[in-house]
Amino acid sequence: MASTDIFTSIHPPASPQTLFLGGLTESVKKFGLSILILVLSSAYGTAQNYCIPQTQSYCCGYGIVSVTLPGLSRTSADASAGYENFSTDTALCTEGQAIPVAILTGASGSGLQHDIRIWLDADNNGQFDAAGELVFEASGSVNPSGTLTLPPGTLFDVPLRLRIMADIVGGNPGPCTGPLLGQAEDYTLRIASAGTAPTAGFEASPAQTCNGTVSFHPTGTGNPTAFAWDFGDGFTSASPQPTHTYLQNGAYTVTLTVSNSLGTDQLARTDYIHVNLRENCDTFQVPPSGTASILYNCRHVVMDSGRENNYGDLTNGVLTLAPVSAQRICLRFSEFHFETQFDYIELFDGPTPASPLIGRYTGTQMPPDVCSTGPALCIRQYSDDLVNYAGFTAQANCLMGDEEIAGAVFSVFPNPFAEELTVALPPGPAGSCRVTLLSVSGQAVFSRVFSDGPTLHIDLGGQNLPPGLYWIQVRTAQGVWQQKILKVS
Repeated sequence: MASTDIFTSIHPPASPQTLFLGGLTESVKKFGLSILILVLSSAYGTAQNYCIPQTQSYCCGYGIVSVTLPGLSRTSADASAGYENFSTDTALCTEGQAIPVAILTGASGSGLQHDIRIWLDADNNGQFDAAGELVFEASGSVNPSGTLTLPPGTLFDVPLRLRIMADIVGGNPGPCTGPLLGQAEDYTLRIASAGTAPTAGFEASPAQTCNGTVSFHPTGTGNPTAFAWDFGDGFTSASPQPTHTYLQNGAYTVTLTVSNSLGTDQLARTDYIHVNLRENCDTFQVPPSGTASILYNCRHVVMDSGRENNYGDLTNGVLTLAPVSAQRICLRFSEFHFETQFDYIELFDGPTPASPLIGRYTGTQMPPDVCSTGPALCIRQYSDDLVNYAGFTAQANCLMGDEEIAGAVFSVFPNPFAEELTVALPPGPAGSCRVTLLSVSGQAVFSRVFSDGPTLHIDLGGQNLPPGLYWIQVRTAQGVWQQKILKVS
């Protein structure tokens, strides 16, 4: 594939962008923004800045390992993982109907007893009322189950934060108190008001995938009793929250039809899912703090520090993309949602934040396609302590400088190999070429220029290479070609 085909249209690096706060001070503007967000959150169910009760001292297998709610089933680590934010997992139910819950606790085979409490932010004000919003309690229990009891005034048709706390018997933590030995997990509960026609809405996680597996979550309103998903590849589902695996590369239009006795609604999102299947399917994330690097794999997915969940508060992490042999790095964003002005990412044309700034991006407007001018690109993510959102997902690709030759115009044998390789070049004028062997971590373990084509004999016996997977790259005047090879002992 020609390097210019990596993205249909590559934009040059954007001019550096600066966000101005005007004449007001940061503290004044953030105070006003806090009040506005609190009001809007109560009315419309936007994300809140909830307290985070961290485990104080994990011990002995305490914690939650599975939660089942209507339309939701999640397994997880026990309290060794500490607080877990699964608020992107949404339980769906209807006003007036029972809301069953089942919880499996850690070390259940030993009969380890827990105190279980569940709170619901029923008025969606960003806080849990320890007494008034307690909707379930089971003391001294193992794997409890039952139904939630909703407090008066519970809001309908908006996402409400649900907090489950499991701790040692007698620990008696509140919704914001760190459990002694157990843990807290957060989910979302949406209660459809009775007697309204539904509206269709949905999100996917992730919308850009290299393994083909995508989870879908409805986000519409009303009380749908039937769901009809069309994934755009000939497959359908009637599940409220399906997970689907795509088998072919491409862009897919997803359609959701919801209905009940009062009406039907449909939403189609054109070319919403982008599938790029690869044997090496890696997803990397910007660290919450500190630095990290990607030094191999020229095609991968990059996400914010929260991956599938919201990014956290007070992040300031740096991720450098610098795969070996790449001459330029390009990013294409498919999802982007940051707190406007106060949370953002910065892209730098080089390996560190000291490199030239390409741009600063915040809010919900998708950044343009961006390419570095050299072999490295740096992403810095920053967030304050106020609110957090879904963050970003982007596809990263390398430009090799030369055109990558399409098709299997070279042949390499034997494959697998032990010590020696033969590379057969395509017919054509004789000329020199460089053969490079790369480890899967991106390290060049062998490189040599050959001028005795069209058949090259390579003896790697003196390299002391361990068995495993490698990349062989052949660079000629006509372009670049590479493929995987396997070394055996």
